[in-house]
Amino acid sequence: MALALASSVVGCSWSGCGSKASGSAPPAETQSIGSRCGEGPAVAVADGTIYVAFKGYRDDDVMSWTTSDGSAWTPQDVLPTGLTSTSPALAVLGHTPYVAWRGAAANENIWFSRLDGDVWTEQRVVPEVLTEAAPALAAWGDRLYLAWRGMEDDTRIWWSSFDGTAWAPQQSLEGVGSSTGPALAASGSKLYMAWKGIGSEVGIWWSSFDGTSWAPQEPVLGAKTDVSPALAGADGKLYLAWKGVMSDSAVAWQRYDGREDEEDTSIWWSTFDGGFSAPRLFRKKATGTAPSIAVLDHAVYVAWKGASNRKVYFARLSP
Repeated sequence: MALALASSVVGCSWSGCGSKASGSAPPAETQSIGSRCGEGPAVAVADGTIYVAFKGYRDDDVMSWTTSDGSAWTPQDVLPTGLTSTSPALAVLGHTPYVAWRGAAANENIWFSRLDGDVWTEQRVVPEVLTEAAPALAAWGDRLYLAWRGMEDDTRIWWSSFDGTAWAPQQSLEGVGSSTGPALAASGSKLYMAWKGIGSEVGIWWSSFDGTSWAPQEPVLGAKTDVSPALAGADGKLYLAWKGVMSDSAVAWQRYDGREDEEDTSIWWSTFDGGFSAPRLFRKKATGTAPSIAVLDHAVYVAWKGASNRKVYFARLSP
């Protein structure tokens, strides 16, 4: 799930947007919740439980996962369903968590599993689908949606949906492309997708799906990244988060407070109300990989891999 956000509501801060259920939401401070992480983690929420999954460090293609009930995190454990060379994706359909991932090394298939009680089911392949990047996963209505970038020179973005039994034939978004995996999230009556541009293009683009067709792509003004963005939706709101890049904007660099020869490892965020708001800074020098976001009890949370270490961090998004 695969998932940041400037408030478009006047006078609303992240620590004050909505009401937090007493005793159910994690503390606001940054928590270290995992180790030996090699790519950006995935995060999703089901029935008040937070799920985080991530790939191992470097050549370690084993996935790990941990959960929190809002008061403590379970010990990091192996997610035994399969191996991956990229970040996995998490989503919740009904009350059931699902995980999807690209295979490891030369295995370019996309695989998926669901949590049955406390046990992940045996991996199943999404038929006739290949990717070289991390997939995206989201639930909308009574279906699970999957999106991914094609293989090698195929920069198109493809998508499919799952009715609980079978995957629909893959389709591509006309006229769009990316050099990384996209992001998916549902909000209100629509499904949303965001993605980085092709090649050296660092802009972020987005589209929405009404159940029949995808709307023409639009840019997220001021948002730049060299990795996959993250999306989350809840309570009729949509949130976007991304890792920054070396910016040609003086204003952005003043806020980042970095050197011109230094990579921007900050996490930036925006929120959607008919259009995305201006980017805001969440955390300086945070990550070199894609972050993820999720919503619990009207509060937005971010998970990310450390920029200079292998740890997984988790924090509530605050201004």
